[in-house]
Amino acid sequence: MARIGDDDDARYEPERIVDEDGVREELDAPRSDDGFVYFRMVGDRFDGPGMPAESVDQVQRYSELLYEVARLKWIDENPGRVRAIPIRNAFDLRLVSIEPGSAQAVFQMYLPRADQDDVEALPYFLNARDTVTQAIRDVSVEGQLPPTFPRAAMKKLTLFSKTVQPGDALELAAPRPRGVVEPPSDPAVLDYGTRELLKRIDEALDDTPTYQRLEGVITELDGVKGTFELRDLHGKVHVCTLGVQESAMAERVKRVLAADGVTAPDVRVGGVGARDRSGVVGDLIDVDEVEIVRTATEKAMMKKLELLRSLEPGWWGPGTRPPGDVPLRIVESLAPQLATADVHVALAATGDGSIVLEWRRDESRYSAEIETDGGMYLFVDHRSRGEQEDLEVPFNEEVLLRFVRTGVLDD
Repeated sequence: MARIGDDDDARYEPERIVDEDGVREELDAPRSDDGFVYFRMVGDRFDGPGMPAESVDQVQRYSELLYEVARLKWIDENPGRVRAIPIRNAFDLRLVSIEPGSAQAVFQMYLPRADQDDVEALPYFLNARDTVTQAIRDVSVEGQLPPTFPRAAMKKLTLFSKTVQPGDALELAAPRPRGVVEPPSDPAVLDYGTRELLKRIDEALDDTPTYQRLEGVITELDGVKGTFELRDLHGKVHVCTLGVQESAMAERVKRVLAADGVTAPDVRVGGVGARDRSGVVGDLIDVDEVEIVRTATEKAMMKKLELLRSLEPGWWGPGTRPPGDVPLRIVESLAPQLATADVHVALAATGDGSIVLEWRRDESRYSAEIETDGGMYLFVDHRSRGEQEDLEVPFNEEVLLRFVRTGVLDD
């Protein structure tokens, strides 16, 4: 986790790694004089050189809290993706030095080279840093959590606060601008009093019913009792009870019910429920919202994309490559629109890293190849007329969607 040294220049050198193909890569660290975050531990036991060995637990809990907040933010912005793989793969927070005096830990967030897709995770890490800092500041000053702090991360925040002992304090702030040596004028302070406030907030929030929303598949409906079961995106089953004035909602539930327990659209259900200490929502009552968020067709398309993402070099023989990031991102962004087309669009991979969309309309066969360099090759085979058409252009969303919906081939 940590790479500690006294040489200021050496500590910011890019970390070198070797990838699976033996190619040496470099990890870039966003530079600032105080690293990723201003993190200072205050108290008598921190006045000596370095920091007490048991304080490593505080550093570890902070790292876990940052990751959890970043992961939840990513999931919130990527509905249907319950595994935040880009965040997990990119998260590499390191302790690079300890400043003299009270233990000021200097962190850096190391990331893959800027031309690799995982670097897009950095905004989530910066947001997590600021969200955690603001939460501690609001609790210590106002006695309450800000609405921006995710309830599901409360357990990690409480565990982090428990590392603060009586007489200790932790100061958190954004890193200081380059060249500024003075400490921040208004850091967030996590002391023993704040720790106790967080404990009481956590206990007060526990089992307090509020309006909640869940996403998943409706698997069973009991029209007599006015209840249905929803299997959420994590596999947990929730019993949901319709409100007494929501008789029309039962018909909506029937339309999105998975008759086989599997094949159905993902829906968003809203009602009153409580969260446990881990932030997990339980059953819902007074349900007044059932909305489709992903059709069954779109879900099938996303599952196929996940399969294509899992392909490895050589998957179709020596020299073949898995789908590239560019075509994967393009097809994923278009999945909701492709799923609503009046034809069934199938996905396939080529050995050179492209993704091909294929469909039929009447007697004609159509395909669109999204290439790794951002190019697009469109092809149609009019078998009944013995004619073929093709077009090779840079990727253009409007051209592609028009081709899928109408079969018209032009740029």
